[in-house]
Amino acid sequence: MISPGTVHSQNTVCVRYYQRYLLQRAISVFDWQLPESWEKNYFLYVLYCNGFVAVINTDAFGVIPQHCGLYGYGAQYQPTHATITNPLLQGLLTPRIGTECTVIRLCPDYGGILDLVNDYAEAMALTSEMFSINTINSRLSYVFGSRNKAAAESLKKMYDQLVAGNPAVFVDKDLLLDDGSPSWQLFLQDVGKNYIAPEGLEALRKLECMFCNRIGIPANLATDKKERTISAEVSANDTETYNNAALWLEQLQKGCKETREMFGIDINVKWRVDPMKMGEEAKPDADVTPGTV
Repeated sequence: MISPGTVHSQNTVCVRYYQRYLLQRAISVFDWQLPESWEKNYFLYVLYCNGFVAVINTDAFGVIPQHCGLYGYGAQYQPTHATITNPLLQGLLTPRIGTECTVIRLCPDYGGILDLVNDYAEAMALTSEMFSINTINSRLSYVFGSRNKAAAESLKKMYDQLVAGNPAVFVDKDLLLDDGSPSWQLFLQDVGKNYIAPEGLEALRKLECMFCNRIGIPANLATDKKERTISAEVSANDTETYNNAALWLEQLQKGCKETREMFGIDINVKWRVDPMKMGEEAKPDADVTPGTV
């Protein structure tokens, strides 16, 4: 028997939110030029989530992209055929790759990026929940103890008025002891010592920067640095940022070239903003101490 755990880091609304957000960021790295008849969202989400997409010529719709599977292998153990099923296309299509269809892939291993997206989405969701929970827990700094249930209800009403922002709250004399002292007991919490919400926001920002660097968007991880920032530090991660996305772009451009040659359609992909050029543009203004002109 397997009992569900009390901590859930997958399949939550918060995780799905970050999955959508990070996947859109990854898709935004490259600028695509596609035929006008193609649904761009279908093409891109199949490519990035599935890892590859087939392009075939059909009698009913012309040259279109299609979600597909792969089978067969050649002398160098590369897939030889694509398998395509679509209720609007007749039967099971098994075109041969290179002669009857092309396959545009994102990674050399035909994998997508959902594993990378899911990893960071789960980490960011947990960090976001930590921030929310810590902020809520830090709002209450007092715990009251009362003589009876009626007194407890009166104290609840008093507290409601306090947190509502009333400048003065008046209590019934029944809440006071015979000597006029309060009848409630006060338990103080050291909220400041347990308040880590700013650290949570910083961790969330660093996770996003780490993801951006993995997909080809330069991002500075030293967000908390307050001293002089030098050019070398600004562009230190340029190569690390460039390499992974450049490998993806190389595969995508190869697939686009094969597709153009086979079907004669207008399809291409390039950097939306070249990370290496963006780093060069930032260098002249980097050697500036904050607060100076």
